Amino acid sequence: MMEAASRAQASTLGKRKPYSGDPDAGPPGDADADGDAVEARDRIMVVKGSITGIGWRNDLIPVLQEFVTTVHTTTFHAFSFAKYIFMAELDEHPEFDMAPWINKDFISEIWLSLVQYQEGRVRERTARFRGLIRRHLQGYLQITGYVKIPLQFAQQSALIEGKKMYVAYTNIKMRFGQHLQRVINVLLDINNRKQQMNRELIDGGLSAEEAKDIVRQAIILPATQFKEAISHRRVVLPELLRSLPIFVEAYNTLQPVLEAYNTGYQFRRDNIYYDVKASPVDHFRAFHQLARLLSFEKCAYSIDSKILSQNILGSRWMNGTEKSQGVNGQLQFRGTIQTDGVGVSIIKNTRDSNEAERATRAPVIEPDVPYVTTLGHRQHQQILGRCVTVDPGRRDLIYCVHETSTAQTPRKFRFTRNCEEKMRKTNKYAGIRQAVKDANPAIQEAETILSRVLSQTIHIDNFNNFLQTRGQQAAVLTAFYAESRTSHVNSNFLFRKLRMSSYINRVQADQKIVRALREKFENAVLIMGNWSAPHTRYHEPIRGVGMRKMLKKHDFDVFKTSRCCPTCQHDSSGNVQANPKSSSISTTANAHRDLSWPSQMYQSNL
Repeated sequence: MMEAASRAQASTLGKRKPYSGDPDAGPPGDADADGDAVEARDRIMVVKGSITGIGWRNDLIPVLQEFVTTVHTTTFHAFSFAKYIFMAELDEHPEFDMAPWINKDFISEIWLSLVQYQEGRVRERTARFRGLIRRHLQGYLQITGYVKIPLQFAQQSALIEGKKMYVAYTNIKMRFGQHLQRVINVLLDINNRKQQMNRELIDGGLSAEEAKDIVRQAIILPATQFKEAISHRRVVLPELLRSLPIFVEAYNTLQPVLEAYNTGYQFRRDNIYYDVKASPVDHFRAFHQLARLLSFEKCAYSIDSKILSQNILGSRWMNGTEKSQGVNGQLQFRGTIQTDGVGVSIIKNTRDSNEAERATRAPVIEPDVPYVTTLGHRQHQQILGRCVTVDPGRRDLIYCVHETSTAQTPRKFRFTRNCEEKMRKTNKYAGIRQAVKDANPAIQEAETILSRVLSQTIHIDNFNNFLQTRGQQAAVLTAFYAESRTSHVNSNFLFRKLRMSSYINRVQADQKIVRALREKFENAVLIMGNWSAPHTRYHEPIRGVGMRKMLKKHDFDVFKTSRCCPTCQHDSSGNVQANPKSSSISTTANAHRDLSWPSQMYQSNL
């Protein structure tokens, strides 16, 4: 079932043609399967299953489990060792430049240094990498008590895991701007000042709206100007801000972050928020200074044909697969899978994993889903009578109303989070995990001890204390989370089995939504708002963009809702703010409150 579903989704994506922007063009979902060929890109399709389901030989399962354990343990320590190296160097040499060392080759060498393998002749660049690693290796091994694991033919695994770790490091570009603005908000004490001023103004006799406008002018706008000034390489504070002590103190506090760049370094477009996304490696020193101001279950690992031959089968590797791939197919199985020893993902892609990496190209921005108000007359005639308005939410994942729905003959559909949790068996799996943990007091004691030490720290002494404490508790936690087995006759690993089952249930829940929508509304065009809901503490996120992507995979036509007020018929796009550092759109509080009823809004624009 899972294999068929994954293939269906992939074939649908391949047939769809992006919206061209022509108002009189057909809906984006009406692309012909034999349409114009597009430029070939690196594409991946994944089919999820289980080790037993793909016919893995029983005599090789113990070998696979041992290999997964080795790779997991090595990768687990490689992340910690990389952080240990950088923190030790920065503690000893504050001017240490991290940028030349944040690359796939250096991180792969870190991974290799934690296993026993036969070293060969290396180039000067690799020798320089190993020199830095050796300076800190013995200290790390002594603190953690880690013992190197023998692993033949480790280079291929090191390259694959090193690339994953590099991606994790460069994901700093997704968080740097948020952290910088959060630090500024703390330094300027935005929340407390807003609450205090708002309370004083209301107590003085002003209305809530008047108080809100004054707070915006006195606190929010100056803070925005300060954030804009800080974003430039050469910071020039406005004269008004230079006369206020709180902004001067905040600027002085941020000096170590602003001076963490090499002399002569320039931000692209003279904007730090843009440059960190374009060149994230150049901002690691600044991120480290920024962090100073704020002062065990196995995952899936890649196994390609080379690793399979050398580490699992113990045979000579030959570049090729025996499975026939067809004549013209670009997406082919090229001998690569991802597995944690229980679940397995079979990967089909457009090029072999051993091929040299292609030159990095500029990212291609796909055309977004069109707005209903941008469609031409012919398109409106095509979708007339087929429109279903969708309102995603927290309790109701989706609440749908057909445009022909009335009080006498309602055509509605709702899918609640409770329904989804029952299908995913969320509470059942959580109960199983908790019951197993409650039956093992040693695990509770080990986790309590670990909770008393700081893992997210940039002080080398605190991090050494964390590594030492984790090393003392590693045996107990590993035996529980990695080795606990089910009571079933197959005796699978418990936590990995639950993770695979959770994934299958999640996909089946999405498929149930799709089937229910098709049965309820048949040939429908879904109208959804173009917005994203942030994660709220103690609340589930709202699946806005994620829901649209899921429905598009199942060949639904999706249009954005209009930006016109259904009452006054005026464009309300002035009340929609685009975040310059993100592609998401967020609506602010405005006078056009009727926008909360999308059916009325859409019909008023037909």
